[in-house]
Amino acid sequence: MLEAIGLQKTFQTKAERVFALREFTYAFPEKGLVFILGKSGCGKTTLLNLLGGLDVPTAGQLLYNGEDVAAFSARRREEYRAAHVGIVLQQNNLFFDLTVRENILFCAGEGADPEPVARQLGIEELLDRRINELSGGQAQRVTIARALLQDADILLCDEPTGNLDAATGEEIFRLLKELSADRLVVVVTHDRQSAETYGDAVVRMRAGKIEQTMQADGSGGEACAEDEP
Repeated sequence: MLEAIGLQKTFQTKAERVFALREFTYAFPEKGLVFILGKSGCGKTTLLNLLGGLDVPTAGQLLYNGEDVAAFSARRREEYRAAHVGIVLQQNNLFFDLTVRENILFCAGEGADPEPVARQLGIEELLDRRINELSGGQAQRVTIARALLQDADILLCDEPTGNLDAATGEEIFRLLKELSADRLVVVVTHDRQSAETYGDAVVRMRAGKIEQTMQADGSGGEACAEDEP
């Protein structure tokens, strides 16, 4: 469904060309929980932005059902995001002066019903509360509900537990694991233990490239390409 082929992203500074992503090639499963691991600056968030159509690569292809998202016009990328991609960030970007219901519906189309997705995430009794009345885990569930309301088949999560305590973070990872039963969930994180516990696949990155991939059964391989200067 979603396949990256030779994705590369560079930025030009006054002094040099900076490689944020280098020749990234990976075929994502149609459903399941895929973790992207690596130190800060290794290209994880850059990759997530490309997968979500929020940015375009300098080179390479991003195929969604055989169509190259990287070649889409800005309008078609927007349509791709609206129809297929839900995004969950570490900073939940919720509106504290709105209720849970209003936050979930904020980006939804006319006639959208927040109750089924709220029920799925166990927050149906919180719909009329304001965000400042929620715990950190409850607020993150609201963020996930907003992303799911569009019935996205790809859920992209950038450090979704970064601001949560360990117990609440584990709760969110268990939830994402449940949601990945019928969609692709991609999580960027530094949390190696959770990735190895919950992931169907783990991709380790270094210097903008894949260093190693691993499946839940322990199979996988290492990337051998040398770093570019």
